Formats: sequence, C-alpha cells, structure tokens
Amino acid sequence: MRLIDPSISKYFRNMVEETVNYRERNNITRNDFMHLLIQVKNKVKLEEDNDGLEQNALGTLENSSSEEGMYTVSSCT
Repeated sequence: MRLIDPSISKYFRNMVEETVNYRERNNITRNDFMHLLIQVKNKVKLEEDNDGLEQNALGTLENSSSEEGMYTVSSCT
C-alpha cells in the first residue's frame, strides 16, 4: 500500500530533478537541504564542525527526492 499518491511523488521527483539540473548547469550554491542532496549525489565529502561525515549510502537522486518530498510535505503541515 502506497502512502503517497504516485502523481504527487512524481511531482516532487520532477521538481527536485529540475532544481538539481538548474543548479548544476548554472553553478549555483546555496546553504540549504537541496545543496546537501546535490553533494551526496556527487559523493562530495560533507563536514560538520570538526567531525567528518561521509554520505554514500543515501542512494540515487530518485530515492533522495522521495525523501525530500516527504520532508517538504511534513514541514508544511
């Protein structure tokens, strides 16, 4: 049983993919969650304070965008 309607999931997936493509094409960097997803997608080493965090098990952009959509939906309610 799906919790989210497939059309809603597709909307968020497309929105994230378009945003990532736009930012990468235009070399746009922002201090936000989307930028972290782009770094994870590109397997860039992420650092927080003095502790190094390497993110490599999140999955593909498609898998990440579903979580991004859930984060966005839950933060708006």
